[in-house]
Amino acid sequence: MFGAYRDEQANYSTCVFPRFAFSRPYEAEYVLLKPKEGMRVLDLGCGSGAAAYYLASRRDIEIVCVTNSSVQADICRRKFAKLGGRGQVIVTDFDSLDLPSESFDAIYALESIGYTKNLDAWLVRCWQMLKPGGSLLIRSPGSLDHCRRKEDYLSVTVFFDNWRYNFVGANLLVYKMRRLGFEAIRYRRLPFWAWGLTWNFIQHLVLWKYRLKMRTFVELERIIWRTSKVFVFGNPYNTVLATKPEAASCSRQTLASSEALDGVAETDR
Repeated sequence: MFGAYRDEQANYSTCVFPRFAFSRPYEAEYVLLKPKEGMRVLDLGCGSGAAAYYLASRRDIEIVCVTNSSVQADICRRKFAKLGGRGQVIVTDFDSLDLPSESFDAIYALESIGYTKNLDAWLVRCWQMLKPGGSLLIRSPGSLDHCRRKEDYLSVTVFFDNWRYNFVGANLLVYKMRRLGFEAIRYRRLPFWAWGLTWNFIQHLVLWKYRLKMRTFVELERIIWRTSKVFVFGNPYNTVLATKPEAASCSRQTLASSEALDGVAETDR
């Protein structure tokens, strides 16, 4: 897709990530993560590496990018080569990621958390990989907060099956993060009209439907007409920023992690 349809500095998102008017893309991420010289950062679901490249170009930091696409990995490596190789790319499913504990100062996932097959284990892994005082930033489109009717659930299920992406709301993320021990959790939920109705959104819709001929957006149009307009246009874009305490209690961390994994095991059974 990149090169043929989109510039490699672009992203997959149909929205413009929330930021100040006339500011650079990913400027908000830079402000929220507050990268400092020498920091080590993990990008889970890096796409073409646009965010990672921007952050690394602003500060002398090391970034580890995770993607399950070898094509995306090659694009990331080309970008990092311009920065003296301060970035590393790992090609794997981030549900299978196995990296040392307390090895990152910050972790972020931009519109990728919905692809995890195990949300609890994903968050536990982030907690373990973060250093005390480290930050976890998650951006995720959509939630099921306004999904009230049976027809809405059936329609949204069609979209989930087609796109393979689960909506994860800010309220659910905050609840699970708090149980793990994260503190100073801040979140913002922007309604659809604040992030979806942009020129970038229209460009992507046309690209996906008419150039790439993806069924997803044909189904999306049907969903919009079938479901409650309150659900469709009230659906928020979620941003959650949490901090791991400087002196995280070992007993609390172990308890929260075991509870989360026990819950996952129970669900599997």
